Amino acid sequence: MKRKEGDGRTRKTADRCRDRGPERVGRGAAFGVPGYASVRQLAEDENVDLVVVAVKVPRHHELILPVPAAGVPVLSEWPFAVDPAEAEEMHRAARGTRAFIGLRGRSSPTTRWLADLVAGGYAGEVLSATVLASSVEWGTPVSERMRYTLDRALGATMLTVAFGHGIDLVSMIVGELQDVVASTTVRRPLVPLGRTGRRVPMTAEDQCTPPEASRWSPRETSSRCSPTARSHARRTG
Repeated sequence: MKRKEGDGRTRKTADRCRDRGPERVGRGAAFGVPGYASVRQLAEDENVDLVVVAVKVPRHHELILPVPAAGVPVLSEWPFAVDPAEAEEMHRAARGTRAFIGLRGRSSPTTRWLADLVAGGYAGEVLSATVLASSVEWGTPVSERMRYTLDRALGATMLTVAFGHGIDLVSMIVGELQDVVASTTVRRPLVPLGRTGRRVPMTAEDQCTPPEASRWSPRETSSRCSPTARSHARRTG
């Protein structure tokens, strides 16, 4: 975000940068928004208050690292990284700099209200929680643009996106995970590619179920949570 002074007030306009060369830098001029040839150049602009990274997960690592190095706050959408190693490296790089991850449910009034009720003892002692979630993606026809979500290695899977956002809400309401044991599987190794008649491979897990003995210890108690996530295809006709 970039400050612009006018009429005695501070306004904010979005800055975009995709590291794609000078031919794109001037495109923002038509809207009165400066362009940058690189994320580093953007972060080093003294007028920039915050850099927002909202692109496909595989690019988060290269785009985020230059920002805290310049001492500028950064907001990344979720999923944060393609794997724990990338996430840990970015976490280390951001130490000493304000950094945020866009977990959308955290700002939901309903979720915050439920968390306040549980924290205030309205529901008494939480002994256990059961979560059942399903998604129509990761099994139904996928567009070429979204095909990358089928690849487990690229970090935008059912577990990281749909299940990740969902389980974060549960953590916010009943407490953070302490011990987690779960099993995952791919039940649909081939997925239709749009209306092309072709089927393409999917390595991203489409089922996640905790075994009976799994344990979750929210809010420093011995409570248990049993979350199950799965994808399913829409019925047509």
